[in-house]
Amino acid sequence: MDLFLLFPANSNDPVQEDDDINNNSSTCGYSFRHPDKPLDNNNISDDDYLTPRTESSLATPRSLFSTPPRSPPRPTSNVDTRIRMRRYKLSLSPGMTPTSSPRKSNFADCSSSNAGPSSSSATTTSPIGVTTTALFDDRHEANKNASSPFTTPPHSPYSTPNSSPTKSELEGLSPLQKRLARARTKRERIMEERAQTIDVKIKTKEMEAIKRKEDATLEKVTKARTEDSILQAKERREQLEIDKQLHMLCLRVKEEEAIQRKEGVTMERIEKARTEDSILQAKERRDYQLSQRVQTVGAIIATKSKEASRRVESYLLQKQQRACRKEQKERAEQRRKLLWYERRAKLLKSLDGKLERAAQRSNEITNEKAIKAGEELARAKEVARKVKAARVIQEIARDVYDFKKCESVDIELSQHEAAARLQKCVAWRAAVCKRRLVANDVLDVDDLLQLFRMPPKEKEQLDHCFSFEELTMQMRRPDIQQKATAIVDCLLPIIDIHFASSATSSSKGVDGRSLLTLFLIAIHPFEVLGDDFDGEDGDRCARGTKQLANAAAALLQSFSGHSEFSAPTLTTADLENISCYHTKSLTLLNWWKQMDLEQLLAGLSKQLQQSWVIYITSSEALQYLTEVTGVDDTSESNAVQDDPLMQLRLRHKASQSGSRSHIKRIRLSLNKLIGSDEGRVVVKEAKIVAKNEIAGTKAVEVLKQEVDEMKGFAQNDAEIIESIMTPDLSSSDVAQDTAGDNKGTTSGVLPEEIASNRNLIHQVLVTDAADFDKLSWDGVDSHLPEISPDQFMSTFLPETNSDDISPDDLPMRVAMNMKLAYFNGVAQEMSTDNYVPVQGLLKELHDKMRTLLPNRQDLHSHINDDDIGYSSCLSDIIRVLNRSGYLLANYLEAPSRAESTRELLGCLEAFNSRNRDGDGDNVPLTIPYEFETEHLFAVASIAFILQKVELCQMDVSNYKFAHQLAPFIHQVGHEYERSHFRKTHGDYGTVPIRELQQMLPSTHAWVRNTVGLFESTDNITMQSNLEQKMDFIKGRGFVDGILFTKQELVLPELFRLDIEGINSIRNEARCCVIATAISLHARNIIGSSILKTEVGVVGNNELTSVLRKKHCKRDDLEAEVIAALTSFTTALAERSLSEEECNTLKNHALAVLRGNDPVLKLLDNRIRSYFRYACRWTPDTKSTGERSAPIEMKTGRKVVKGDDDLLARSGVASSKAEFSLAAHKEAKRLGFTFVSSDLIAAGNKARLIISLACSNYDKDILGRLLMAEK
Repeated sequence: MDLFLLFPANSNDPVQEDDDINNNSSTCGYSFRHPDKPLDNNNISDDDYLTPRTESSLATPRSLFSTPPRSPPRPTSNVDTRIRMRRYKLSLSPGMTPTSSPRKSNFADCSSSNAGPSSSSATTTSPIGVTTTALFDDRHEANKNASSPFTTPPHSPYSTPNSSPTKSELEGLSPLQKRLARARTKRERIMEERAQTIDVKIKTKEMEAIKRKEDATLEKVTKARTEDSILQAKERREQLEIDKQLHMLCLRVKEEEAIQRKEGVTMERIEKARTEDSILQAKERRDYQLSQRVQTVGAIIATKSKEASRRVESYLLQKQQRACRKEQKERAEQRRKLLWYERRAKLLKSLDGKLERAAQRSNEITNEKAIKAGEELARAKEVARKVKAARVIQEIARDVYDFKKCESVDIELSQHEAAARLQKCVAWRAAVCKRRLVANDVLDVDDLLQLFRMPPKEKEQLDHCFSFEELTMQMRRPDIQQKATAIVDCLLPIIDIHFASSATSSSKGVDGRSLLTLFLIAIHPFEVLGDDFDGEDGDRCARGTKQLANAAAALLQSFSGHSEFSAPTLTTADLENISCYHTKSLTLLNWWKQMDLEQLLAGLSKQLQQSWVIYITSSEALQYLTEVTGVDDTSESNAVQDDPLMQLRLRHKASQSGSRSHIKRIRLSLNKLIGSDEGRVVVKEAKIVAKNEIAGTKAVEVLKQEVDEMKGFAQNDAEIIESIMTPDLSSSDVAQDTAGDNKGTTSGVLPEEIASNRNLIHQVLVTDAADFDKLSWDGVDSHLPEISPDQFMSTFLPETNSDDISPDDLPMRVAMNMKLAYFNGVAQEMSTDNYVPVQGLLKELHDKMRTLLPNRQDLHSHINDDDIGYSSCLSDIIRVLNRSGYLLANYLEAPSRAESTRELLGCLEAFNSRNRDGDGDNVPLTIPYEFETEHLFAVASIAFILQKVELCQMDVSNYKFAHQLAPFIHQVGHEYERSHFRKTHGDYGTVPIRELQQMLPSTHAWVRNTVGLFESTDNITMQSNLEQKMDFIKGRGFVDGILFTKQELVLPELFRLDIEGINSIRNEARCCVIATAISLHARNIIGSSILKTEVGVVGNNELTSVLRKKHCKRDDLEAEVIAALTSFTTALAERSLSEEECNTLKNHALAVLRGNDPVLKLLDNRIRSYFRYACRWTPDTKSTGERSAPIEMKTGRKVVKGDDDLLARSGVASSKAEFSLAAHKEAKRLGFTFVSSDLIAAGNKARLIISLACSNYDKDILGRLLMAEK
């Protein structure tokens, strides 16, 4: 409710006006405020704002004017004037007190009128002393009887009987009475003033209370209005948000509808354009055919006319030729003579030049020979003179000392022959060397040998000798090289004897640099010779380098013994020793230098072998492709539409061309290194080795099988699955229920492709029903994790290791190399802007994706090939590949395999976006997975998506094989396996026992050895029944006679298909025994008898992975096992191991690995006991007895929660869970808790192998052989 409605609307109403005056009069001495005006300072006028009064002023009010002013003051703006104006207005209403004033409208009316006191309003005094004024109009003025405005009317309530006496009454009173009257009058006035003051205070407090109440009410109303407005604003805001969301949703819906309409219109336009295009193409073809016909006719006519004109022209030309033949002959003869003369002149000129050069060369050679001959003659003459002088001296000595004269026959020698004989004398050459050394004053051998001084002891070598860097720096000095060259020149005569050549020929390999090198090898052999010096003694390279170091040390020692060559102690023997050591060490140094060339030739020959392997296999594969398809390699492959072998053909062509070019490059390198003849021999030998390697690994047969599989395996797979699903499986269930045995019952016939695959049938039969999901067509576990993009892309990068390839991995490596060569060829074509090969890869990808949906032709339109034809750059190729990969990952692949595809797609999108955004930047674009070129990255991505599509196809095929084919083979495969055995070894069921023993000699030997073990046990004898004997064969016979036999054994014919399984069981048992022994020692060392579960699992995985890994060297195996064992023991002890504990642990590990630990004997007996228990284990008949047919329900709910596998596999029972529980208990009892999971898998495999053999051949073969041994 609005408070302003309580105030009166009309201020002229007398009754309402009196109430307003009484209720709204000024309080506390302040002026009256009109109620219609707000409490704002701007609205307060001068008339409304009065000075407050004090209590004293209220007690003694000021007297009013006795007479009003004659004229009102002029309106001015100063304060005095306004005060005078207020007093003037008060004078017009003498009944008003200074504390109360009439409303502004009354003052305005009074100020505007010029009437005197008669027209003013009457003054009325209230009982409490407050004067009020009432204004009356002209109708009330005539009824007034008051003579003065200050006269109280007789009916006024303020008139009392004790009123003051009048003037006439006062005249008749005495002075005392007058004083009393005046006092009474004064007292009455004082009482009235007091009453007025009290009334004013009460009224003021009431007005303040009313005002406070109104203010509180106004605040509450304002607060209520504010809260209401806030709520309304919030509601409006929420409504606006909701409207906005609705508007956005409407916009999205409209946009989607618009997009759909746009796509529909686009598709309509495309269809319309295609229709119009087809019409236009038909018209164009018709017009083209007509134009071709017209052109053909015109061409025929033009040809005939041309032939006619040509015949005419030829006839005319013949005439002209016959006329000009003589002249042509003459000109031809002249030209021929001129050319002959020119050739003759050039030939003579060249011959003259050759003769001049030959004469000059012969003169130079003659001069050199003459100079050498003169030098030799001078030397021979000098020698002859010396010989003659020596003879003269000898004759004189004989004559002086009376020696007998030698009566030998004088040998007449020429001076040249004498000089030659003298030069071959070792003593003479030694004397020449000594004379040169003594005559060379500049030579200071001691300074040279101070650099290469031999240490007195090997332990002091580092302190006594210079370092390798210091010696190499000193060897580069010219003075050191000059001294070494001078020493070699002085020793050259004696060195030539050992080289068996002249000084000129020996100087090629003997110089000062080689001598310094030999000295450096003697001081620092390891730094110069490298790792070859520290190799094993059996290595030829290591032995040669050690001999070189010893020879160099001996040479330096021989020099060090004679530092001063001028001493008389230097003998011919010393010089011969120096020469021998120098010759030996220099020969070994030259051999060591040639070792690099030999290693290079070995590497090139190895590359040649690999290239020849690829070339020969690719050629054979292309030839087989030609035979299969009937298309020659030289013809274009595009001539055959939808060729399934297109990829293989292109891949083998690329491999053939790449390997051919590689062989040519290696041949050129060999020609430069060793010559053309020797290079030809190396190439031929590499080709022979490659052919032998291909024949040994049967790589060509593998490639032919791949061609056959690519051509018809997918179709055969579909036909096989369809043919298998045609037989009614209910008949097999009935046969199993009635007979209880699946040996001779077959509910259907396997196709020839499956029935002929003996390995596939045997693989299914030795697999438990719970593991059918792991079966696959290629024999690989289908649950293995797939290859990640990082691992796949790493195959395209160059290999850093150069390890030898094993023969088993060669076919796979050859196939991988051919694929990589093909994809590299596609990337190179892309780099030359040829996108036809990569478009072919994308089309092949789309075709394979469509084969995943053979029955959904309506979905094939989503895999569109139109974008492939318009791809002309790398971004277009990546965009099409992203689209294909998105369809594969989101709609075709399994969720577990789609993660790697999405990872590659994210990398492709990021690379494509950076490629688009970074065209203007100078920063080089980073190619993912460290590829060299972006084209190779794109091709590798296509190859990865292709592999994923092929893997998806294989997953579908494996799923059908595991869930449809495997249960059926498991039921009917026993008879097929027995039939294969009959075809291989003969009819074993009807032949006599002698022929059976000759037919199966290995099986007979195994059974005979098993029977020989009967004496070692008390539970079985020769008179036991067949069931007990078969149980003994499963335990002791199979485990001790085949799995863990220590004798050389030929595997029985019954287990020829289980060779890999038996080898894997042996390896697994070996790893488990070693891991258990090592873990036992580790627990004993740290004092822990309890093995924690988490630590045991981690340690088992680490140790068994190291033991299963193939190691080339025994040291590597021991090092890795010790490292894994140390980390496992540290984790088990939860502390750091001491040095003593580490050494003890290492010794125990080495003892276990080398077979010297006594714990191995105990564990060997226990592992045999475990496998005997596993092979003899049989499931409980109560739990796996007669299986009833599964209940069918229309709702699709599963009746029994634990029989999912049983219902899915059409009644094939599985005992893996029960066996695992029993085997775990047995392994824990025997102390194999650490490797129980691995032993359970190995024991289950062994149980299935021996159980299958006994179930197939228990009575016909094993039973008969056992009975014959009695």
